[in-house]
Amino acid sequence: IGDSAIITSSVDTNGKLSAAVDPNIPGSGGSGYNTDPKATIVAGPHFIKITDTNSAHYGRVFLIQNSDTNNTLSFGADLNNTQRLTHSEASSSPDIDDFFDVNMSIEIYPAQTLGSFFGLDIADLPTNWEHSDNKDDNNSNKSPTLVYFWNNDLWGFETYFFSTNYRPASYSAGGTNDTLSWGWKTRGRSKKIKNNRVIYPDESFIIANRGDAFSLDSEGAIETANKQLFLPEYQNSAILNNPYGTDLMLAELIPSTAIGNGSTQFRPGTAAYDGEDGDMVTFLSGSTWSRFWYKDGINTVVTRMHEIGVRRPLDSSGNDASTIDADDLYIGSGSVDAVQSCKDATGGTPLSSVNDSNYTKVTISGGISDLKGFTITFEDINGRLLHDDNGSAEVSVTDPETQLTPGSGSVVFSNLIGTHEVVGSGSGFVVINIQRDVNFIGTGSDAGTPKWSIGTLGVGYDNDARFYLIGGGASSNASGTLPTNGVIQNSNIVSGGGGYSGKPQVVVSGGGWRLGVNSNNDNGNIRCNYILGASSGIFIQRQKAGGQKAFIKSINPFE
Repeated sequence: IGDSAIITSSVDTNGKLSAAVDPNIPGSGGSGYNTDPKATIVAGPHFIKITDTNSAHYGRVFLIQNSDTNNTLSFGADLNNTQRLTHSEASSSPDIDDFFDVNMSIEIYPAQTLGSFFGLDIADLPTNWEHSDNKDDNNSNKSPTLVYFWNNDLWGFETYFFSTNYRPASYSAGGTNDTLSWGWKTRGRSKKIKNNRVIYPDESFIIANRGDAFSLDSEGAIETANKQLFLPEYQNSAILNNPYGTDLMLAELIPSTAIGNGSTQFRPGTAAYDGEDGDMVTFLSGSTWSRFWYKDGINTVVTRMHEIGVRRPLDSSGNDASTIDADDLYIGSGSVDAVQSCKDATGGTPLSSVNDSNYTKVTISGGISDLKGFTITFEDINGRLLHDDNGSAEVSVTDPETQLTPGSGSVVFSNLIGTHEVVGSGSGFVVINIQRDVNFIGTGSDAGTPKWSIGTLGVGYDNDARFYLIGGGASSNASGTLPTNGVIQNSNIVSGGGGYSGKPQVVVSGGGWRLGVNSNNDNGNIRCNYILGASSGIFIQRQKAGGQKAFIKSINPFE
């Protein structure tokens, strides 16, 4: 154990790297070395990612072409590389200002390459990986293992393999060159080494193993930020990875708002295989391919998705239950008519003149009596600000110490505005575990329009939607149908699931996903809840005329 050496390096115009210990830096040679060290160069291609949640391009990634100065980045030809731009972006001759604003938050990080991901030496490759030992792509004993990437500009596959006996003609080195590993080469095209072939964050690849079984390990952090899924243009394809690195439903990967006959949407069809005429998405898990299409005419004009309010399952007496029924699912909204303090979650003892309580009773219209456990959102609740210590008095925001008689305090927004759990409910009211901070003044020019909502009724549904409840400790997931009016009854519950010990998450789908096989084999079963595995690949084929390059927003399973 000692100190690391400090090495100064340079690259000449021919790309040759020179490195040496700088004698002008004391201790630059390091200490404690007793075996030959391995040097790693932190350089090569880098990405810039937009992390500003307010940007329309949030989550987009671009390849940095070069860095001219210490504080300037250049994107050069990459913004003209139509492989990573949508149809509208590519046709408008995009400029850097089209994507980046002043003071926008971004992240810069090293790009994965063929060399950095798979290795630059035989010793770095997975055990049993077959490589080539001559200039071409054939081995005297076995063909090399191949890695396939889809090139959207070339409309086809690029194939790579690891070569151990090809070197550039300009290379000159002493010693026995036959023992050197030369890295990645394109099959059937240029003989140049492709170690720095960039792998985009949303890009996947196919490995054709030509030898014994092997395992491939990789390291990285799972990102929980929203992602955008790339759609190629008509008659083109894309091989992508699971954008969130966790199990994901097909209905989450491509949500209802992204499906339709618009040019930038995933386009539905009327048949699969027998006269297929819609876009297709294929999940690849190991060697198993599962191909899906979306049936036209089933909720293909959705502009806002249904959001179903859900609670931890309760029985008719308000006790914990393990299965879901219609009472545990709700969509509703209405007005707020009164706000009072109360002693406990029952809401039975209103405290009209004081706020010395941690519970607030909110009188509502348009709801049902059993709302305990749901998450409710309040908007536009205003009132006259109460004194912190004397809840019977009001205050001015400019003089918070002087107590004023009711009706004299400043009109302010209430802390009730936002989302809260309902801890108690009854006919026409809910109870929230939060201290009342205002004397409610109803509606009007000063008061606004106070209202509440649980869930959201979507827009554009012309058929019953499908819903699936996941998480919440369930041993089996509940599912059902959601009528266009948003009213769920027990007859709409297909399966109540089992084993729920907490509040599940609801995934809503239009209901049109089908498995891409002959209908006689699959009987037209709805496949909206088919699971994309955490490490599964995605193959998207745009087969319906008129489809243009686009990015669509998947549903974030971490939100």
